[in-house]
Amino acid sequence: MSIFLHLQRFSQLPGLLALIALLLSTGCTNLHKQTEAPADTSPLLPFTTISALESPATEQVHRQWQVFCFRMPFNAETGPRWSLDTLLADSIIAPAIYQQGNALPLWRIHRRAADDSAGHQVRFIAYADEITLKQIESTLLDNPLLSELMSAGYVDRVIASCGPKDTAAELEATSDPNWSIDMQRAWPYFAMGVSATWLKLIEQKRNTYETEPATLDELITRYDEIHESVTLTWEKEGQHAFLHHLNALFGYQPLFVQKYLRF
Repeated sequence: MSIFLHLQRFSQLPGLLALIALLLSTGCTNLHKQTEAPADTSPLLPFTTISALESPATEQVHRQWQVFCFRMPFNAETGPRWSLDTLLADSIIAPAIYQQGNALPLWRIHRRAADDSAGHQVRFIAYADEITLKQIESTLLDNPLLSELMSAGYVDRVIASCGPKDTAAELEATSDPNWSIDMQRAWPYFAMGVSATWLKLIEQKRNTYETEPATLDELITRYDEIHESVTLTWEKEGQHAFLHHLNALFGYQPLFVQKYLRF
């Protein structure tokens, strides 16, 4: 099982079709009054525009994809510890993204776990020039927390380049080759936005704590709680915030479900 930002749910196809039709056709008529919260003063995650990435002014910049893989133990009986993904994303990957700013025009995070050779894995997929990618690699691998996690057995292995080789410079190189070429080239922008949303939810949950964990075990426990909190947000608000608004963007058109899905 491997899907983008893995969501654990089981569904049968007929019920799923009915559920999708119900969820996606629901309009924005039931807006809730928001509770007051402190102003968000954290820095913005870097984004670029399609025009900035593909304009003649930047044609001479040679960019390529690099995929960084973080592999963790997988216990077939207890399942993956998904909160480790949350910790890695917030404390290891996010700092590298912030550091590069607009030098990193496209990026995303992919999560998966299965009882196979890859096991439990988080991938950070970055599209940038060679110098920027080398800086990202150094930032990731030199993070002292990563060394702690590996020494304690929470992370088994880090592979600094586990993506495509021959076509790494193509915008579509890390997209699903079964998609149309238009979708392959457009999807990385969608994936970056979703990844940034997920990181922002994690960051906001982390900022609700008033004290810092004193030990690695306390840090792991803290991210167990953050993971559960973000998951609850997805369960309670994902229907409207994600499914409905994505469907609205495509004019509320029907979605063709081609096979059984595991959510």
